[in-house]
Amino acid sequence: MWRRIAGYALLLSCAGCLHRDEQEGTDKIVLADAAIALERISRDPQNGIPDSVLNAAKCVITVPSLRRAKYVNARGMASCRETSEWHPPTPITFTGRLGRQPPAVLVVLVMTDKGASALSEAEMHIQKPKRKAPLVSNTPLVTQYDLAAEDMAYGLLDTGILVSSEAAGSIHVQRSSSNRVLRDAKYKAALQSFVNTIMPTGIVIHHTAFIASDRLPRGKKDVDDYHEQRGFEIYCFGHVYHVAYHYLILPNGTVQNGRPERCGGAHARGYNSYLGISIIGDFSSRDNPKPNDKPQKPSAKQLEALVELCRLLRQKYNIPLQHVVRHSDIASTDCPGDQFPFNEVLGRLQAGSTGAKVSEK
Repeated sequence: MWRRIAGYALLLSCAGCLHRDEQEGTDKIVLADAAIALERISRDPQNGIPDSVLNAAKCVITVPSLRRAKYVNARGMASCRETSEWHPPTPITFTGRLGRQPPAVLVVLVMTDKGASALSEAEMHIQKPKRKAPLVSNTPLVTQYDLAAEDMAYGLLDTGILVSSEAAGSIHVQRSSSNRVLRDAKYKAALQSFVNTIMPTGIVIHHTAFIASDRLPRGKKDVDDYHEQRGFEIYCFGHVYHVAYHYLILPNGTVQNGRPERCGGAHARGYNSYLGISIIGDFSSRDNPKPNDKPQKPSAKQLEALVELCRLLRQKYNIPLQHVVRHSDIASTDCPGDQFPFNEVLGRLQAGSTGAKVSEK
């Protein structure tokens, strides 16, 4: 009899192992599919969630590989953060309706501490939204009213287009998996790229000023090293970038690439979906560390390159002229300085110009 009981116990133990192995295998598949979905959204320029929404999100829930049905019970992954550091993903199940336009992938951004707390306690509910979740295409400038939503749901269609989703239902944390920490480098990279990706909506003009007591940067490497010391790091599209700007313009008019255009900047708080262009020099008579020297002005070649670069970027991203601003227009700073001829730049932008040469160095 004791042998029979021991045999039953062994069978139950083996069955538990098989179930656990099967669940771990399913979690790995879902995690890989979630990474692919987030990467696909990030890389497609037609898909743009305003950076202010992504910056405010407390959690990202991804439900990949959905059946094209109005009512589903599907597996996904949830990742939350307290500051800028994302916690390892947690397996979840979404049960509910997808609305009139069922997507291939559902992405839910949890925007409040209340929603993140509900998710951490094993279950949260999302209601059919009263208004569409913001996209760059329909809400380029997001208000505090928009950001007050508890959650925002997006759907990735088979066509590759990201839309506001009408999904409603319950998100349950898989408690049986909660004691096992899921780690996947591809998923982490895809998640970071997703929250750091922008669709440019404007241009901010800066000067580099002096990065030491009396020295201007010579080019991208000096600025990159300086910004690394200041903690401006971003992970985007598989790479780490430190330089806060998207472009630098050298005194001879050469344009150097900074971080990619669709990676969020670190140059203007609240305006990091604007492309940052910094001109090497210090054009402020008030900040000049050498008060006996005559204040600098940008070289003619720098101005030519700046106007041409702004013209190309405005055309590429349909940026209105009023969204070309100085750093001092949107923050308490003198950048790019009182000696910078901003009105001349705006006038030349309206008239057109040529001359920018982009260097990879």
